[in-house]
Amino acid sequence: MPPQKILRTAVLALSALTVFSCNRPTHADKAPKVPARSYEMRGIVSALPERSGQPVMIRHEAIHDFVDSFGERVGMNAMTMPFDLARGVSLSNIAPGDKVSFTWAVDWGKNDARIQRIQKLPGETVLVFGKAKPEAVAPASR
Repeated sequence: MPPQKILRTAVLALSALTVFSCNRPTHADKAPKVPARSYEMRGIVSALPERSGQPVMIRHEAIHDFVDSFGERVGMNAMTMPFDLARGVSLSNIAPGDKVSFTWAVDWGKNDARIQRIQKLPGETVLVFGKAKPEAVAPASR
């Protein structure tokens, strides 16, 4: 077979394969569409960001009704973790060691999770750090 004919056949085969693979559903297409959720949370600020755009570290109480990216209510145990801040959220009156309440918005579809609101709690506020009990919460709405 002449080299030009081999090259043309290879190009046609590759083009057909590309078109076929572009029309196949991906794993992401099969993932459930989980609505964005907000969680009202409390915790203790462990560390403030060193620079703008960095997360704040907070030791938070358990989230009993936390829903994962598959739409399952799995809960989240108390832990210390970084939280990104939404645009306009200020930490100006917050210091490490402060007890805070905050709203954490999680949007699995956009792969985004940010604190939407944060405020300092009175120092005598009692926080409980423990394991999540997702079975103790009413079923998550879908």
